[in-house]
Amino acid sequence: MKRAALGLVLLGAGLLWLSACNPGGGGTQVTVELVSPLANGGPATATVVYQVGDGNWQLATQTGYGKYAFTLPPGEKRYGVAVNCLPSIPLLTTVGWAFVYQLTTDDTTALKVACLNLSDLPLTPITLKAKKDTGDTGSYDRAWIFTDIGNDYDWLNSNIRLGITAGSGKDVLVVAYDGGYQPDKIRRIRFLRDFDASPGNCPSASPCQVVLKASDAPSPLSVDSFDTPADATDSFFGVGFVSKKGLVVPHGSDDPLENPALGTGDASGGQYFAIPNTQEGDLYYAEASAEKAGYRVGQVKLFAPTTANLSFELPDAWFDPSVEEQALPKFSRLNYHDPELVGYAFQIKVSDSFYELVTVSKGWLGSATSYTLPDLSAAPDFRGTRPLEGDVVSWNAMAVMMNQDLGAFLAADPLPLPNPVPRLPGLSIQLASKLGSYTVP
Repeated sequence: MKRAALGLVLLGAGLLWLSACNPGGGGTQVTVELVSPLANGGPATATVVYQVGDGNWQLATQTGYGKYAFTLPPGEKRYGVAVNCLPSIPLLTTVGWAFVYQLTTDDTTALKVACLNLSDLPLTPITLKAKKDTGDTGSYDRAWIFTDIGNDYDWLNSNIRLGITAGSGKDVLVVAYDGGYQPDKIRRIRFLRDFDASPGNCPSASPCQVVLKASDAPSPLSVDSFDTPADATDSFFGVGFVSKKGLVVPHGSDDPLENPALGTGDASGGQYFAIPNTQEGDLYYAEASAEKAGYRVGQVKLFAPTTANLSFELPDAWFDPSVEEQALPKFSRLNYHDPELVGYAFQIKVSDSFYELVTVSKGWLGSATSYTLPDLSAAPDFRGTRPLEGDVVSWNAMAVMMNQDLGAFLAADPLPLPNPVPRLPGLSIQLASKLGSYTVP
């Protein structure tokens, strides 16, 4: 069964920046900055709306390229922010990609939200060829090559054409395998830290060669066995990598051609391979999970590039909220007990055309143990976001725990991952989630 990531889009797709501003009796200003996570990208734009307390949603003021702001009245701490990175199409279907945050000023007054922006990236094509050094007697026959915006694989001595952000000093990673692309078949890893990706370099007619040597043999590191709930029916772990310049090795799935990893396995443990030539700012990204039908527990860990064995600690209790199956689902029994609980997240997919990722802090909820997804359909560029009769709503409700202060989490920049988490070495996030789907009546 192919593994889905744990839904870290929860806090990740709206990765936040902490810098509170409280201009005295004039109220509290909240700022929202949109940034593209790819290749350590720059600003992005989208529609940003906000809510004071439980009030109506309205447009935030754009104060610069990718920057927005609004002011809360004196004494008000609770607010909401919604960002639609793909504006909806009213009257046609439920369409969009919205990230919603319900927070308090004690959580943060400055949000940093990830929205894709390719138009400002200076992209260029390159063609690379991985080959074996004549003095290398090791057995391997194929390679996977990674850049900061893409990756591809082929046999040794084949031309592999990739995109990369133009310029000097770029990251390129070559991983060579023997007989297949499973992590246990990795035989060589070569990390080029200062690759010249200037426009016109490494054209298809004259590809650049990366010569792999016996000295590129990687070091295997251990992944300890980990405990799962007694009635779990399946388990998984995967280890990936993110360089400080934005090159990504995914953390894996059951399909190595979809998500190549440095190591995968299950609760019995295993191994992963270390990346050579790492520097401060590089991070390993590791995830473990256990599941039974409709439920999942898991942990994500970010750790600096040191040669260390890896261990996981999963939540020991399932999360079992109830849901009212209506156009805007209502979740109840939000009473998960864990000393590191920071709040809840709700991932909603509507008929494969609209995605909503909602983060609700423990402070915003207060003593409440139920939550209804907000109706954003009256806000500009959100009018097509309310599910329609007959739409299929898939949902994932998550209790979120972490080992860092919420402010530190909200302060960190996004990593360029499909389910991004912040660039915060030493971060551990635990999730307990329940999944389901229904047809809107």
